[in-house]
Amino acid sequence: MAAVAEIASTTTVVGVGASAGGIEALRLLFQQMPIDTAMAFVVVQHLLPSHASMLRDTIAAVTRLPVVEATDRMIVEPDHVYVITPNVELRLLRGALELSPRRDGVKRHLPIDLLFQSLATELGARAIGVVLSGTGSDGTEGLKAIKDKDGITMAQTPQSAQFPGMPESALASGAVDYELAPEAMAVELARLAKDPHFNGAMEPAVEPADDESYATILQMLHEASGTDFSGYRSTTLARRIARRMAICGVVELPSYADRLRHDPGECKLLAEDILVHVTAFFRDPEVFDAFKQHVFPAITASKKPGDVIKIWIPGCSTGEEVYSTAIALLEFLDDTSSDFNVQIFATDLSAPAIDRARAGQYSADSLRDLGAERLQRFFTASERGYRISRRVRDLCVFVVHDVTRDPPFAALDLISFRNVLIYLGPELQKRVLPMFHACLNSPGFLSLGRNEGVFGFRELFAPISGDRRIFSKTGESSRKTYTMSHSRPGIRVPSGAFGVPSQRPRPVADAVRQVDHILLDRYAPPGVIVNDKLEVVQFRGRTGRFLESPQGHPQTEVLKMARDGLLMELRPLLDEAIRTGAAARKEGIRIEQDAGEVTVTVEVLPLPKLLDASQKHYLVLFESAQEVVAVHPPLPLADLSGVEHQELARTRQELGGMRQFVQSLTEEYQRADDDLAAANEELVASNEELQSTNEELESAKEELQAANEELSTLNDELRSRNKELDQSASDLVNVQDSAGIPLVIVDASRKVRRYTPLAVDMFHILPSDIDRPISEIKPRITVGDLDQRISLVIQDGVAREWEVQDRDGHWQRLQIHPYRSADGHVDGAVISLVEIDQLKRAVAEAERASRAKDMFLATLSHELRTPLGAILLQAQLLQGSSDKKTLDVSAAIARAVKLQTTLIEDLLDVSRITADKLVLDVRPVELAELVREAAELQRPAADIKKVQLELTIPDGVGQVMGDSVRIQQVVFNLLSNAIKFTPSGGHVALVLNCAAGTAFIRVSDTGVGIDPVFLPRVFDTFTQADSSSARHHGGLGLGLSIVRRLVEMHGGTVRAESLGKDQGAKLTVSFPLLSDRPSALPPPASTERLSLRGIRVLVVDDDGVTRAGLAGVLRMHDAEVRAASTAAEGLQALIEFRPQALLSDLAMPGEDGLAFISKVRALPPEHGGSTPAAALSAMAAGKDSERALAAGFQTYLTKPIDVDTLVSAVTKLARTTVAA
Repeated sequence: MAAVAEIASTTTVVGVGASAGGIEALRLLFQQMPIDTAMAFVVVQHLLPSHASMLRDTIAAVTRLPVVEATDRMIVEPDHVYVITPNVELRLLRGALELSPRRDGVKRHLPIDLLFQSLATELGARAIGVVLSGTGSDGTEGLKAIKDKDGITMAQTPQSAQFPGMPESALASGAVDYELAPEAMAVELARLAKDPHFNGAMEPAVEPADDESYATILQMLHEASGTDFSGYRSTTLARRIARRMAICGVVELPSYADRLRHDPGECKLLAEDILVHVTAFFRDPEVFDAFKQHVFPAITASKKPGDVIKIWIPGCSTGEEVYSTAIALLEFLDDTSSDFNVQIFATDLSAPAIDRARAGQYSADSLRDLGAERLQRFFTASERGYRISRRVRDLCVFVVHDVTRDPPFAALDLISFRNVLIYLGPELQKRVLPMFHACLNSPGFLSLGRNEGVFGFRELFAPISGDRRIFSKTGESSRKTYTMSHSRPGIRVPSGAFGVPSQRPRPVADAVRQVDHILLDRYAPPGVIVNDKLEVVQFRGRTGRFLESPQGHPQTEVLKMARDGLLMELRPLLDEAIRTGAAARKEGIRIEQDAGEVTVTVEVLPLPKLLDASQKHYLVLFESAQEVVAVHPPLPLADLSGVEHQELARTRQELGGMRQFVQSLTEEYQRADDDLAAANEELVASNEELQSTNEELESAKEELQAANEELSTLNDELRSRNKELDQSASDLVNVQDSAGIPLVIVDASRKVRRYTPLAVDMFHILPSDIDRPISEIKPRITVGDLDQRISLVIQDGVAREWEVQDRDGHWQRLQIHPYRSADGHVDGAVISLVEIDQLKRAVAEAERASRAKDMFLATLSHELRTPLGAILLQAQLLQGSSDKKTLDVSAAIARAVKLQTTLIEDLLDVSRITADKLVLDVRPVELAELVREAAELQRPAADIKKVQLELTIPDGVGQVMGDSVRIQQVVFNLLSNAIKFTPSGGHVALVLNCAAGTAFIRVSDTGVGIDPVFLPRVFDTFTQADSSSARHHGGLGLGLSIVRRLVEMHGGTVRAESLGKDQGAKLTVSFPLLSDRPSALPPPASTERLSLRGIRVLVVDDDGVTRAGLAGVLRMHDAEVRAASTAAEGLQALIEFRPQALLSDLAMPGEDGLAFISKVRALPPEHGGSTPAAALSAMAAGKDSERALAAGFQTYLTKPIDVDTLVSAVTKLARTTVAA
């Protein structure tokens, strides 16, 4: 866990989200990505749940970064790429990846948002979010969360995206720091990896309070945005400034201040970064539950039906919290059947945020956690997502407002100031909290964020809901509890900076406001404000002379309230103002009032947008042109002339008719209005039905869109895979066409799938044979069970091969390999034929030559060893003479015989090694003893040549695992070679030592040396420095070749060194020592002469010289000897002489030694059938000794035989008991 925590605290993680068209974008991104950014990359793509993904292979093909598929609890490491797998959701938790099954029953899966939000929560400023090509809006909400935590956000340019939906959605949210093509993203990420501000987790390099540039930056922000940020929390400001510096690539604070001075756009971006705009519908849902359980019941209990519930939400951002509060309140009022008016004031410093809040337009993704019931009840579907319903919208008033500077709202029941107070510095907090207390009714409530509190003002607020941070007002309101300064707090700036003058004191402002009200009431004309439905929104002044409430249900429509005479004139004026957008005025309108008729001027003025931007409003003013004119009684008819009387009557009649017409027209208009109202109700009902249908269609559209995104992603992968398959197919066709061998591929059913051109002739395959069983095709090779052999390979997955002949008698190697699919499953077989006819002939010829060579060497060995053995025995017999000259001649003869014997042995050893027939008798041996014995054997040769032989062989060097005879042969050959090439008076040294578990034998001389050109070939067979050397020194150039092969067979090494000609040479052999040694060494061999006294020995050999020599040597050692020249004589002598040891030659004429020993073993023991026997032979083949031992001999001796070997063998035979 400590390692995970360390990774979590230091590693920057880049979340990369892609959907349709994202494969190419990912390629471009990682193709340019360096391998040393120390960032970890987590890639999430919309994948079909049941389809295998090739995302890992796609990215791995273009980058040297390790690319792995994410697994649960996998620790995130720098410079690694982790990709999502199908049917899972991926988060980061405590430095490790957390995988969970994809949730069922969700309309739209948003895995990118899920990953980004976890990165924001876990890493904060070390999180980077990247949105690439795709449809929909997944990733937008996640980028908002990352930016809120000071992380870095990027989106692909829509122009470079194959599907620009996701990048466009992210860009429209205002949460994107970089709009780049994928290649440019890689460059920018590499730069950020080395940026000191980003690497420092967005912490500034200086203390803000002590830096003049910092104060200058705040002053420029003040002038550009109108907002004084100096009272905000300094750590927040420092992080946001450092973040913008990292994005701009500016290292020093003065440089960034200079950038702001010349780039107003950057100044605006910094101001927007400082302001908090991250919000969501029903964020922290437990708070809204607490509103319903505690706050709303207390507020409604203190009010009468019809009263207004007033709520203020400062820092409302884009309106999600405002509408959530309104929805929660409406739900409460509906559930409790309460009748209250509601007014919610929502304010924020950011004009763009207020504009978005007023529009009430939100994406479907931002509403995904709202619930279907709330979505249907409080929202209407639109082209860009959903719009808040008019019922909710009409409750809310949005205004740009600075809570720290502008006057507050009054008589409030609830203030929701969640997650804003934490960004204010201590001075601003001391100002805001008392102000809230003064603005609240009793009871009144204050809601704060989960990390915020009323510290220092506990006498003003008491908690009612613990961890939900909801407080109730305590005590009575008093303006003395706070001081609302309209001057902004001072900013520490360099001398000469502008100050901000303070406004007039509050008492003067109140007096001015009262004078304004008096003047308006006395001199302003009466009027009403109506909306675009002609409903009265506000009455201004005394309008009773012009408007009156009709009987029946209360009416707010101005036309239904108009007095007689006004309706006919007011309607055209309103229509004209609505149609033209300009003022409409008419004078001289006469209307009936209680005191008589009055002449009125009516003016309709369009108003600018008021608090509710969704409706237009109009001001209707009534201005009396003159005082009331009393109605005079009619003149007496008698005073009128007849004509005048008739004219008056006619006028009265027309007037009455006109009044009746107007009355009927009014009634008809009223009926039409009622019909239209009924029709409108029907249309509303139909609209609701259509709305419901539209919502269903919208839901289906969202599901189809999600499926389309996943299918588009799959289509991208399939296109990429098809491209790879096309390339693989082209490669396969070219390989099989250029393979140069007959090759056939069959499927699991053993039907032909592919074949090479050469297979047409060898397998008799035609194009029409594709998908035809191989068993129905008759190849040109003599193999009758080809189908069964293929079936066996497919079943067990093991490749097999056979040597077969074609119909022309040529040899072919038939190879059948399993055909494995990508997942390792055996899905068929590959049959190939390789012509080996020439190889077979060459092998047969080589075997014949090898047999001939072996026979030649065996014959040569026999023909040479036999006379050499006889000569050696005779020379050894002369050793008993007392004549010095005879002794010298005898010694010379023995040396010559041994030299020739050595040459023969070298030839045989080379032959055995070349044929891999040399077998070592490996066992633990004491190296020092072996080296000493072999070296002493060469001392006579050194003495004769007058070469000084120096031996350094310490005891206790250790043991090696080896063949004692062959190790001694190595030492013997090294010394023999050194003595041979060292002139008289020279020096040869042998040193044995060990180091690091290895024994070293070093033989150095002061001889002729080795030419550097020849040095690399010194261990080659039949090689000497020059041919004259062979003639001068003798030998065949085999000694060192045999040394190298024997040493390598023991797991050792040998090397030669020389400074050049006449500079001597040094050869070094190494053997690995055994780690464990026996506790005790075997006792040294006795050097005393062995005696054969009392031992009877029978010698059987057809060669008289050899027979006499053997008998003579044995008699010299006190043995009792009888000799025979044939097998028959030997058999007879065996019965008569009853020897204790039998020596018999193998190569005798007539009946050989093998037949002889067979007859001996057939005799009963009392007639000599169990006599121990040794075979004598000059043959060198190893099989000869095996045959001899198998026939009944107890040992095998090779001619020529020296005296010690012979006497030792007889001694052992005499002690041997042969079973009957």
